[in-house]
Amino acid sequence: MYFTSKYLSNTTNAYSFFELDKSTTNNKHMKTSILKIAFLACIAAGVMSGCNPSPRKEAEKVEEAKEDLKEAKEDLEQARLDSINDYYKFKEEADARFAENERQIALLKEKAQLEKKEVREKYEKELNDLTEKNAQLKSRVEENRKNAKDKWEAFKLNFNQEMDELGKSLSAMTERNKKRRQQ
Repeated sequence: MYFTSKYLSNTTNAYSFFELDKSTTNNKHMKTSILKIAFLACIAAGVMSGCNPSPRKEAEKVEEAKEDLKEAKEDLEQARLDSINDYYKFKEEADARFAENERQIALLKEKAQLEKKEVREKYEKELNDLTEKNAQLKSRVEENRKNAKDKWEAFKLNFNQEMDELGKSLSAMTERNKKRRQQ
């Protein structure tokens, strides 16, 4: 009110009062606009800095990715070595079974020589079939060496079943031979 009375007492300054009042309103409006702009600029700066990761974070992510890749390669190499070891262990066991089958076939062939011609021919045919089956199984082990893990497991299961059948056939022949000898 001090300004009003001072300016109202002087008529020439009456117009100045309105100009002062107008400039005060403009100053408030301008200050409010500046504050709004400054506030929005701060928010925009915060959003922008949050969206762009720092180079350090990027470098950390790259290092993590490199470490993950290295670990994955090591795991793959270990799996490959385990697969190779699994194959050689299996092959060693299979070779022992093949050798045992071949030994039994050789014994049965010797015993078949003592039989009559008709019986001997029948035995020799059966023994040749068993020898061929043994050789086929042996070659299948070699062929399936590089199969994928799931196929390898299925092969081993099937192979073991067939080897068991071959072993049972040899045992059955041995038993039949023993019974004929006893008669």
